[in-house]
This record gives sequence, C-alpha cells and structure tokens, in this order.
Amino acid sequence: MIIINKIIIKYFVLYIKYMNIYLQIIIGFFLADIIGGFLHWIEDRYIHYCTNIPFIKNIAEDNELHHYFPRTILASTYIENIKNSTIIAFIGIIIIFIINKSFVIKYIYLFISLFFFSSIMNIIHRFSHMRDCENNYLLKCLQKVGLIITHEYHAEHHEKANLKYCVLTIYTNFILDSLHFWGGLEYILSIFGIKPKPYARYDSYHSIHDYRHINNKLKCPDKPTKKDIKELKIKLKEYKKCKTF
Repeated sequence: MIIINKIIIKYFVLYIKYMNIYLQIIIGFFLADIIGGFLHWIEDRYIHYCTNIPFIKNIAEDNELHHYFPRTILASTYIENIKNSTIIAFIGIIIIFIINKSFVIKYIYLFISLFFFSSIMNIIHRFSHMRDCENNYLLKCLQKVGLIITHEYHAEHHEKANLKYCVLTIYTNFILDSLHFWGGLEYILSIFGIKPKPYARYDSYHSIHDYRHINNKLKCPDKPTKKDIKELKIKLKEYKKCKTF
C-alpha cells in the first residue's frame, strides 16, 4: 500500500509539473496575441501615414499599404514577415530579463512561448490572407477550430469595423471585443486629447482600387509580386498627398 501511495504521489507531482508548463505555454500564446493586437491597434489608429519620424514612418506606410491591399503580405518571404516581430520580441524579453532575471527564469516556458508566438505572429497573419486553395490541410484544421484565424474572420477587420486586432486566434478577439476593450482605450486617451485617426477600411481606398483588387476577390486569386507591391506603393503615395515642409 505504501509503495502504491508513493507511485501515486510521484505521478501527481509530475502531473502538476507538466500542467504548469502547459499553462505557461498557453498564457504565453494569449499574451503574445494581446500584445500583438495592442501594437496593431496603435498602428491602425494612432500612427499617421504622413509622419516623418524615422522607423515609425516605415511602419505607417506598410500598415496603410496593407489596408489598401491586404495581400501585400504574401509578396514578402517568411523571413521578411517575421524579421521585425522577432527583433521586437527579443528586445522586450531581454529588457524584462535585465529588470527581473529571477521572474524570467521562474516562468521560462511562458517567455519561450511568448517569444515564439510573437515571432511567428505575422506568418499566422499571412495565412489569414490566404485562401483555402493556398493553405494546406493542417492549417485549415487549425483555422476550423479557431486556434488560428481564417480569411473570412480576419476580413471583418479590414472591411467592417474597428475590431479584431489580434491576429493569432479568434478567442482573444472574442474576449477583447466583447469587453469593448479597444473602444475603451480610445475613450480614455480622448480624455487626454489624444484622438484616433479615421479607421482605414478596405473600401476606404475604393477610388484607387484596380484590377488587382478585382482579382483579390476571386475564390483563388493570384499571388501579388514585388512589382505589384511597388506599383501599389506609388499609387497610394500619390493618393495620400503628404505635405513636406
């Protein structure tokens, strides 16, 4: 009986240990989605296309281009997709490590998960701009259960309203949008005189849509090329008419 009790206790301890690891990984996943959504919200609502601030200017132009023609993300390589997010995630975790080394070590699996999902976030975002004919069976299964977002789901962010900023999973968006989280943040900032810019929907650029946008609406559209993106950047720049001083 004593031996059986020891075995039960041993496996119970192992169960608690591994459940703790799984819990850290899950928290890291959702934390990455929330942080990514927060940065996405700032890009969409508070960074203007015509800003002249170095580095921020590139982010603003890429973000505006993405809302003008969402499938621009497919013209980049996977490395190009994750480059910025990986650097930002790495720097962020290093800063936390410097501030509180013991905290990072104690919850190391959380931070590994946070780094990993933050790094690949734009690849998941990329998949949401691909159609069924472009995604493989595994991806479609993950999308079907909501673990990663589908094209139809993410399209609501580009076409309908100021919501669904998180690009990893539908569950984070469901919670934050149900709480009117983003609208609440905007209200708080407005109290201090910080007003958001108009939300850029896909149809906001209807007057400069061309044959690529028509093709974009096909069930299985063509993949945009680097040349396409270059031409669209020029068209968007002419449309925005930024003033220089």
